[in-house]
Amino acid sequence: MTFTKKQWVVFGLMAVLALAALAFNLPHTDHGVMLLATAGAVDVAAIMKGIDGLEGKLKTMSEKADGEMATLGKVSHDTKTALETMGAEQKAIADRILALEQKGALRGREGDEGAKGDESIGAQFVKTSSYEAFKAGGAQKARVELKNTVTNPVGNTFSDRRPAMVGGAFRNLSLEALLTSLPTTSNAVDYVRENVFTNAAAEAAEAAARAESSITTTLVTEPVANIGHWIKISRQLADDNAALAAYINARMVYGVNLRVENQIIAGNGTAPNMSGFTKSGNFTAHGYTASSLTARFTTVNPRLDLIRAIIADCATNGYPADAILMTPVEWANIEAMKDTQGL
Repeated sequence: MTFTKKQWVVFGLMAVLALAALAFNLPHTDHGVMLLATAGAVDVAAIMKGIDGLEGKLKTMSEKADGEMATLGKVSHDTKTALETMGAEQKAIADRILALEQKGALRGREGDEGAKGDESIGAQFVKTSSYEAFKAGGAQKARVELKNTVTNPVGNTFSDRRPAMVGGAFRNLSLEALLTSLPTTSNAVDYVRENVFTNAAAEAAEAAARAESSITTTLVTEPVANIGHWIKISRQLADDNAALAAYINARMVYGVNLRVENQIIAGNGTAPNMSGFTKSGNFTAHGYTASSLTARFTTVNPRLDLIRAIIADCATNGYPADAILMTPVEWANIEAMKDTQGL
């Protein structure tokens, strides 16, 4: 049995691939194909050493066959038997390579979008320029490094995820802390408020009658306002993303507190609203104008003069000020005020 140069090339190619597989003793599964790619990339030197050894044996056998043909006119029985045995082995190796290639193609069809572009080791090998040159007889051996490249379908990069959440706007809430809070289990709270106190206290001679004072009161009923809201999240989100769930919970609590503060300021008292500071009857207007402030103070900073006048009036009438409430804009106007010298 004689072999052409093309047959020798095919045998050499299959032997190279067989040696790569046998060198790592890999199972014939899809995992084996993946391990072959990894191992080939990691220990290329071992594979190259095996290929060089095989090349030497093929060269020796070829020279022996050529010598027998030149001297005897035929290939000896031992050489022919060895070649036939090698042919059977190469056919088995070829079947294994074909199976691996088919499994690689099947994996590309059944996998995700990224896997559809993957090719088997054998398919990649036969497409290389080194193999083409080897097959055409232009090179005695072909050295090719085959490996799989793991990529990210989104721009080939992985995003850098930072912990926690970047929150939205949160206003500093302070009004509720200025008020006395008491728990209740009812839907309304009644309280008695002083209406008019007529103080007739005066000095009297011994044994003379004392002057009579009077106090009138008013019963006030304040309904308990229900302020709340809700948002829907999935059970999986609550279970799997504790940080996001905690942020949503904090945001929802803030929403309730913000609405409470707005009601404390401007609730009109009509159910279901609260009765706020600016509702008629809940405040006393200061009554100052720019001209009255100028008459009372030689004013340079009218806003500061107004605040000082109101504090004095509250103390004079028995209501010492507990706090000064201002909007951020008004406070900024005060901080930016300048005197006649621009200072």
